[in-house]
Amino acid sequence: MKNRQEENQEIRFIIRDTFYITDRGIVFSGEALDGMVSAGDNLKFSFNGQIKEGQIIAVHDNRNINSDKLSFGLLLKFTDEREVETLRNWKPKDVEAKVVKGEKKNAL
Repeated sequence: MKNRQEENQEIRFIIRDTFYITDRGIVFSGEALDGMVSAGDNLKFSFNGQIKEGQIIAVHDNRNINSDKLSFGLLLKFTDEREVETLRNWKPKDVEAKVVKGEKKNAL
């Protein structure tokens, strides 16, 4: 069972790129700076002056043997599918987002 502090923990995540996978959804790639990212967590970020939030439904780690940093691909689900269409062509430049811990699944 998680304690209250763990449930409310926010982790910084730097969004480096976005791409779309047909029949799966939108993926944000980047790196977690200070914690673990799991399916079931939520990602909050700023887009065109508005705060957006999507649920992380899958996490893929992208290990780069030439770097000591661990980058992730986060497959996201949004309550409004129109947001996915808006975000498909977004080209973020190191946008800082917050991962808000949710139900614990597949921690990386």
